[in-house]
Amino acid sequence: DRRPFAIEIEFTQREWQFYGAVTDYVRAQSEVEGHHPIIRQWRLNTPQRRMASSLPAMVEHYRTFEVYGDDDQDEEADEDRPVNPVAAEELAAARESLRQIVDAWPYDEPDSKYEKLRQVLVELKREDGRLKMLIFAFFKGTLRYLARRLEADGIKSVLISGDVPPAERPGVISKFRDDPQIEVMLSSRVGSEGLDFQFCSTLAN
Repeated sequence: DRRPFAIEIEFTQREWQFYGAVTDYVRAQSEVEGHHPIIRQWRLNTPQRRMASSLPAMVEHYRTFEVYGDDDQDEEADEDRPVNPVAAEELAAARESLRQIVDAWPYDEPDSKYEKLRQVLVELKREDGRLKMLIFAFFKGTLRYLARRLEADGIKSVLISGDVPPAERPGVISKFRDDPQIEVMLSSRVGSEGLDFQFCSTLAN
């Protein structure tokens, strides 16, 4: 049996730039809204976790919503209190910097984390001759992104999350177990709730 092991990922320069731009943007939002430093740090938790889960999925999120004015709740929240002009300028600059990175992000930009995952998948299949990998991710955007990438690489997968009704989940799991062509199951935390995956050869978080 294999022992658990961690895989280290080295971000590209563009990936680090995006990570830093999102961090600066969220901090600037919190500064404009007058949050205590502890709250500012807390607000960074989810965006940074989402980027750690999947940078391209987070790029897609910001391309769709945040930096194009659809989520500018900070402006509404500040109507009844003075706004520090320096903080407001910093927020505008942070938003513009993030927007430029997102706009320039190539659709074929290398994804360091996915490339490492694909390498592991290939190596495991070469060693064992077969592959049944269960991949857990906390964010549904990551799962949807992985499903697209795996399909593009000819790796068949199935997916369960809170969007899949509980009554349908056993059928999806059975399909994964019984169909040798399906090598990966993508799951949110609903897959950890009393379901039997002992037939899997590998688990990835």
